Order: sequence, then C-alpha cells, then structure tokens
Amino acid sequence: MVVLSMMKYTLKNAVSENVLRGRRTWCYLVENSAGETVGKLKKTRTTWILSMKQKQFVPTPGSLPWVAGITNSPCKGFKTVAEARKFLKNPTFAPPKE
Repeated sequence: MVVLSMMKYTLKNAVSENVLRGRRTWCYLVENSAGETVGKLKKTRTTWILSMKQKQFVPTPGSLPWVAGITNSPCKGFKTVAEARKFLKNPTFAPPKE
C-alpha cells in the first residue's frame, strides 16, 4: 500500500558561506506548502539523498533495497536535483509503521 501526499514540497537553497562565495550547493532544504522546513536533500559522492522528518519512502522497483525486500526506507536517492524536484511535486510515501 502506498500513501499519496496532497502536500506540495519545494527545494530551497541552504544559505551558507559556500553559496555566498559562488560555490556549488551541496544541500537543499525541503519546505512544505506552509513554508516549514521538513527535510533535506544532500549531495553524496555520486547521488543526492532525500530525507524528510517522520516520512518513509517506498524503494524504487529494481533497486537494491527493493530486491532485498525492504518496504520502508528513511531516505530516497536521486541522480540529479531535477529528479528530486519532480518527485517532490507528487511524492509517494510508505505507510507508517505500526
């Protein structure tokens, strides 16, 4: 069972000295439609990792967690920031654990 969210989420640059100096952004804050910060999108070596407070994600079919039988994951990986933005327009979350 997959839970669809009616809340809209957006990415906002995490303002830091590196951003002000013109360097690349390595972290974005996730804001909900009420303007509250609810998570982060952070850069790792090769991917972007999305984590949100009190939310669990369904692994992508064919991914290693999915093959291993994991149904709820606290993080979700993306190759680009654009993929993460697209996901956040219409996110799907795993049902909460009981």
